[in-house]
Amino acid sequence: PFPSRVFIDSSGIRQFCVHVNDSKLNYFQKLQKVNATRFEALATEFGGGSFTSTFQTQSPPPHYRAGDPILTYFPTWSVISLLRQPAGVGAWGLCAENNPAGFLESKSTTCARFFKNLTSSCTLDPALNAASYYNFTVLK
Repeated sequence: PFPSRVFIDSSGIRQFCVHVNDSKLNYFQKLQKVNATRFEALATEFGGGSFTSTFQTQSPPPHYRAGDPILTYFPTWSVISLLRQPAGVGAWGLCAENNPAGFLESKSTTCARFFKNLTSSCTLDPALNAASYYNFTVLK
C-alpha cells in the first residue's frame, strides 16, 4: 500500500525503498542509545551467539522436479549458481536479476531498465553482457 522504488547506490548495490507516509504504521522499534556504560549491561543481556544454524545438509534429489530451481555451473569461475531471469519489481517494474527459473515452468517476464550511458552499459553491465548468457553448463 506504500510507494516504493528500487535504485542503485554509489557502490553499485541495489536498494529497495518503501516510503511509509503514516508514522503510526511504522513497526520499527526505537533504537536504544548505546554508550560505554550501557554497553556492558546490553552485552550481558544480549551477548553471545544470537543465531544458531538449523540447516541440515541433505543430498540433492537425483533429478529435477517441476518448479525446482535450475542449477548452473560456470567453469571459467568455478561457480555453481542458479539459472535466473529478470523480473519487474516495484511500482516502476524495474528489473531484478534474482528471479530463479523453475524446471518445467513456462514464464514470461517484463521489466524496465534505465541507462545513463548505453555505450558503457553494453560492456560493463552483466545483464547486457552476452558472456552472462553462455559458457555455463546446466547441472543434472
